[in-house]
Amino acid sequence: MVSAVLISEIGDFKRFPEPKFLASYAGVVPRPFQSDTKLRYGKITKQDSVYIRYALINASWVAIREDRKIREIFIRIAKRAGRKILVWSWHLVINNES
Repeated sequence: MVSAVLISEIGDFKRFPEPKFLASYAGVVPRPFQSDTKLRYGKITKQDSVYIRYALINASWVAIREDRKIREIFIRIAKRAGRKILVWSWHLVINNES
């Protein structure tokens, strides 16, 4: 289901030259707050499809439950787990892997 949602909502993954552009398109990048020389980042921007975020959340929970390495990543950097799965998805599609 996750792959179907990502393909239907994103379309052609190859239009993004780097995964950071895909993450930005999906709205799973931190929102920057800047004042003069101070820069800090807040929660994700949530600018695009709610379906992409929903699919990434579901995929993240399954991956955390099933894969020890991903579970360790989640424990270490829980706030960025969804974006990491999206980046991995981009690499899989671009490299034509399953």
